[in-house]
Amino acid sequence: MKKLSICIPSYNRSDLLISQLEFLRAEIFPFSTEIEIIVADNCSSDEHRNKIIDYHNIHKSDFELKLNPINLGSIGNIYFLLENANSEYVWFLSDDDVLVPGILK
Repeated sequence: MKKLSICIPSYNRSDLLISQLEFLRAEIFPFSTEIEIIVADNCSSDEHRNKIIDYHNIHKSDFELKLNPINLGSIGNIYFLLENANSEYVWFLSDDDVLVPGILK
């Protein structure tokens, strides 16, 4: 079991999500054995979903991608992520949150 799950619900904001994941990739490197990242796409449009899938295909080992077949709503997507987390702690992070370098230290 991991120490922390970073759970990111997303809907139709692939560019923001990918930017957030790029930031997290660098931040998590020293803690990669203790942290998992789970993204739940809440049935985004094909344009956004395909961008996320393409990014995931390149960076599969960096995060787990869940693709909801229907839009569960904001709260439903958060519950979905919580059910899929396998860690002692969970941090819900929005795809548009602005984080500062060193936040995980």
